[in-house]
Amino acid sequence: MENMLTGLFGGSFNPPHIGHLLVITDILAILPFKKVFFIPTRIPPHKDSLSLIEGMHRVHMLNTALQNIEKAEISTFEIDNEEISYSYITISHFLERYSIKPAHLFFILGTDAFLLIKTWKKYPEILDMCNFLIITRPMYGREENLFKKFQKYYNILPFRKFVPGNSKTGIYFMDNLPLDISSSMIRERIKKGLSIKYLVPPGIEDYILNNRLYQ
Repeated sequence: MENMLTGLFGGSFNPPHIGHLLVITDILAILPFKKVFFIPTRIPPHKDSLSLIEGMHRVHMLNTALQNIEKAEISTFEIDNEEISYSYITISHFLERYSIKPAHLFFILGTDAFLLIKTWKKYPEILDMCNFLIITRPMYGREENLFKKFQKYYNILPFRKFVPGNSKTGIYFMDNLPLDISSSMIRERIKKGLSIKYLVPPGIEDYILNNRLYQ
């Protein structure tokens, strides 16, 4: 059987950093995905877009970051769309454009995004449109308690328990390395004139400085 497992990794990537590369590396180590699409957003529905730089810059930085990851590909579907980047529209596009079965498609997101799932457009129908893979990190207090409730309610399973021949969609989680790295933290360091050399893939710091981004 041809491998049709496909991942959708959306986000602002403003800028992309080594945490994003660790996520894709860990995912590919567990399951042999045919392709993982990185999808930079144009207008995020749940985030402040004031600090969001032009899509062309973010696409360029992603190209630089992903050049050595064979199964990673960049999609400008959301950037090319002038509307708000609702996830159900993106999922529908990839299901139709690439003739992927819902059980073969993974929507990759962070814990913070999944905990807002009830506020998403087309909830709860969106949960049946594809698999969801939650990239978890150390959680404390209210967030930890809320995720435990969600885990029980939605029957969230470890990613390693995914069965490739499964015909039904599900929700899975994968623990991420506890690195305290975020795009917002990197932007703050740039504003303060601090180096981001070991926080972003090679070539990205020079690109940011040469184009005077986030200053």
